[in-house]
Amino acid sequence: MNCQIISIDKKQSYSKVQSISLPTDSGQMQILANHAEMFVELVGGELILQFANEIKKIRIDKGICYFKDNICYILL
Repeated sequence: MNCQIISIDKKQSYSKVQSISLPTDSGQMQILANHAEMFVELVGGELILQFANEIKKIRIDKGICYFKDNICYILL
């Protein structure tokens, strides 16, 4: 799946992401390929992108996430 992280300053795109862990008000939430369409509010914490041979951790304050058709849009 693909992930786009968009902020006022920049836009980062990631491809071949195997899983995405998101900080939400009810705890960490994980998204895998073919997840149902969803919209969720993000809280301060760590956004974790897992690839085949790498894990990328990104510290965020808050944001929103929209997932549809194996593309994850994260607006910070």
